[in-house]
Parts: sequence; structure tokens; C-alpha cells
Amino acid sequence: MLSKKGFCLFNSGKPTNFMPMEQWIKERDNYDDIKRLTFFTKFRKWKTLKMWRTNVTKHKTNICKKILEEKLFLLHSVLVKL
Repeated sequence: MLSKKGFCLFNSGKPTNFMPMEQWIKERDNYDDIKRLTFFTKFRKWKTLKMWRTNVTKHKTNICKKILEEKLFLLHSVLVKL
């Protein structure tokens, strides 16, 4: 509940937490300032790009691994006995 004295949380009809209005406004302004930082505004795009890059790298590595396993002479059963 928000009043001109402050912000109060209720649980089962009983007040559990009270915060003076000045403190609530200060914390809200601090949150808004932090939210505007470049890191947080670009995080979602950065995270998506990072995951995409990681997946592409793993996929290419697996393809190269399979090719090497198929074409390595040391692993070829006929050539190992030489």
C-alpha cells in the first residue's frame, strides 16, 4: 500500500514492512539510474549474440571433428597394422 507517509507491505491483513516515502523515492530513482546503464540496455542483445556465436563455434568444431575422425590415417583400421 502506498500512502503519503510511505510504502507498506501487508501479509494476511497485517503490516509486515514499512518504508518511508523519501527512501522509497530514492531507491526507485537509483533503480531507474541503474536500468539506464549501457550494460543493462544492451545486455539482451549481447547475450543473444554470445549464445549464437558459441553455438556456431561448437557446431563447426563438431563438423571438423567428424571429418578428422573419418580421414585420419592413424585411425584407419587397414593402415594401423603397418
